[in-house]
Amino acid sequence: MNRWTTETRNFRTFLLVAQLDPRAIQGRIRQAREEAGLTQQELADLVDRHKRTIENYENVRVPPWPELTKVARVLDRPIEWFLHGETESTDRIEAMDVKLDEVLDEIRTLRELVEALGGRQGISSAGELAARARQAAAVVEEDAQRGARRETPARGRDIA
Repeated sequence: MNRWTTETRNFRTFLLVAQLDPRAIQGRIRQAREEAGLTQQELADLVDRHKRTIENYENVRVPPWPELTKVARVLDRPIEWFLHGETESTDRIEAMDVKLDEVLDEIRTLRELVEALGGRQGISSAGELAARARQAAAVVEEDAQRGARRETPARGRDIA
């Protein structure tokens, strides 16, 4: 490999790393390790490094990409989290995931109710159940209108 290629690659790496906050990355490595309940020595053993290397990753320098990916894999965190931290989009996705689970639970409950009601009435589908419900609502509404007409005096006469 020629010198120019190496210098270009190093410059691109420099520009990429310059956009990241090394202290924040170091802090997130420490945070993830502590949340995983690991000591520096235990993490070092899991990534096949010396304890002093992990100390350096947490306090002095950002690990090289291959090492950071190993640390991320061992600590069960996405590599993006180490580079950028928590984001609002992650929180929104988690909230949407929770809401989706709630909606799916409600759908399951409704399906069970439809099946139970359908079985009693000889109904084979949710569409047929909905059609019968609309018919029943129409009959109730019609009866209510008839009842209202009976109670209303027509041209001065009571309806018996």
